[in-house]
Amino acid sequence: MQTRRPFQRAVFLALGFLLVGEAPLFAQGARPDSDSIRPAPADEIWMAFDYSNSVTGYSALATAGAMRPRRTIAGDRTGLQRPAAIAVDERGRLYVTNPGNNSVTVYAPGAAGNVAPVRTLRGPATGLATPRGVALDPHGALYVVNESRDRVTVYAPGADGDAVPIRSIWGSRTRLTRPTAVAVDRYGATYVTGHWMGYVVVFAPGANGNARPAREFRSTAYGPVGMKSLLWRGVAMPGAIALDRAGRLYVAYSGASKSGPEVQVYPPNARGITASLRTISGDRTALEYPIGVTIDAGGFVYVLNQSTTHSVTVYAPSAAGDAPPIVKLDADASGRWRPSPWDRTVQDTAHPPSLPPAVAIYPPGAAGDVAPRQEITGERTRLLAPVTLGLGGDRTVYVLNCDGRVTVYPSGTHGDAAPIREFGKASLPVDAFPTGLALDRSDTAFISYVWQGDRIHPGRTEVYAPGSEGDSPPRRQIDWFAARFNGLVIDAHDYLYAGLGESGFSVMHKSRVARPGVPVGVTPEAPDADPSTPGWDYYRHLSLPDDEVFWPGHFALDSHQRLYLPSRDDIIRVYATATPGRFRLMHTLAGPSTELDEPAAVALGLGDTLFVANAGSARGPSVTIYAPNARGDVPPVRTLRGARTGLGASGALAIDATGRLYVLRKSPPEKRCAGVAR
Repeated sequence: MQTRRPFQRAVFLALGFLLVGEAPLFAQGARPDSDSIRPAPADEIWMAFDYSNSVTGYSALATAGAMRPRRTIAGDRTGLQRPAAIAVDERGRLYVTNPGNNSVTVYAPGAAGNVAPVRTLRGPATGLATPRGVALDPHGALYVVNESRDRVTVYAPGADGDAVPIRSIWGSRTRLTRPTAVAVDRYGATYVTGHWMGYVVVFAPGANGNARPAREFRSTAYGPVGMKSLLWRGVAMPGAIALDRAGRLYVAYSGASKSGPEVQVYPPNARGITASLRTISGDRTALEYPIGVTIDAGGFVYVLNQSTTHSVTVYAPSAAGDAPPIVKLDADASGRWRPSPWDRTVQDTAHPPSLPPAVAIYPPGAAGDVAPRQEITGERTRLLAPVTLGLGGDRTVYVLNCDGRVTVYPSGTHGDAAPIREFGKASLPVDAFPTGLALDRSDTAFISYVWQGDRIHPGRTEVYAPGSEGDSPPRRQIDWFAARFNGLVIDAHDYLYAGLGESGFSVMHKSRVARPGVPVGVTPEAPDADPSTPGWDYYRHLSLPDDEVFWPGHFALDSHQRLYLPSRDDIIRVYATATPGRFRLMHTLAGPSTELDEPAAVALGLGDTLFVANAGSARGPSVTIYAPNARGDVPPVRTLRGARTGLGASGALAIDATGRLYVLRKSPPEKRCAGVAR
């Protein structure tokens, strides 16, 4: 996903972790290349953001499903200039490297706001030159890797101003090449790596000058080859390192064309070309260009991913192989890291994996902790990591599954019942993933896809005739000329709205075919054409405001063609769609009274009553229902929440003409879509 606000734009550039008790500290460079370890006195996770020149401390609640900001250091008095990495000593002082002005700034325990550092290392005598990674040894000495001079500089405890290093590791024998990550163990041994090195070097305690490494190592997976050979082979390069209490070294490899992203765990005293103790790697891990790693006091492994959404994935202490994360968090616009129920390639892991996929159906007016009246679930239903649902004529239920099949169930279906028909799978390309389903008044089905991996291809909608079954081919297809393609709705005038990630939406009448060479957002062929008539047939684009952060997917249109978008900052935004170009924000639904808690999907019911599915890491999953045209900080008219509701990771909502509510419950992690490219 493209990012817009400084917070999210900088998330992948710098990150520091400070975890509870005897937890190690992770500090990530402004490029994805540095880390360090240090016992920490507080249950905080620290992150540095270089574009906004700020550092923020979060509550360390990732394993519980959230990371919420506690305090931020930012402003003209702080001395922060493109902050890159963070270390924290046993008293809670923060040490931040700043490549923007070649300095290390030190902040008092509890520092917040626009505060001056208590100390600043800066000046020609310091030898600082593009400082990246930073670490502290058990005696309080400060270690800094300097990328542009290929050296590690070490400073005495309390060093300030233009202080001369007490030691410097540099020279041809050191094997340092643009180092960016550093860690120091309890004995004072120094571990250094970087993308341009392709290996980890370890210097003995007290190493100084042009010292040879005491040892160096790389994985057997990459073999005895030099740096250039590694690059040409497309081998993943080490980007971040961390040590656990037992002295095991965790190395995050970013992933390249011939080897996927991974985290390898090496034994203490690893040397030469060595096998790792275990590796976290595979499609289910949700690793996506990992650029940071740390381990908390309980042994849980935290990884920062420079992904489309910039995520933190957390793994069990013994995780190995293609293990799914126990938690996956994304950054929202308010500065919180929260579970990601919008992610479809890795199912939501913030909820216990005890509920199978299902379509739960609730009676009109349902509220409180009530059980669904009907539930379509079980092996015979053929539900497989369902993505979204739709309602056809006579309340027929259509479910789009992750392998491209649409399974169809008649009204009244309950329990482990087989679908009356299936269609759609035959045309699904091997590297495509379904993202949206829309049905018109005749039950013509429109299925949207997006391509995974490195393939560049426009989003596609395939159109299936009413009653399609089995391997029936689509009637036709629509290419939308946009690589980011997520979600699909159709309005009362038969116009399709396709979500294009944070780029906005494209709109086209269902009977038209987008024509190559026609510019996006051009004037209609008939200048006075009404956008609500089939004569208005050009390819129209609606763009999002620059200051909004959300991921259009489970959006909805009301009877006045107003677009409702759930956002990761606990806001529902409502936009006018009457004219092409920039969206016009009409109103928002937001505030503590709303009970919005990570809204993931929306739908409009009778009279434009608003239904919102909340992932709910704070209160548990829920569906909140609001009066038509609700705005501001207003409470819901009713709420579905509780153990009896069977709500889990909700993937989509629908309401039929009688007011019955249909909720799609996504699959738990162990029910992922087997055999489909991710």
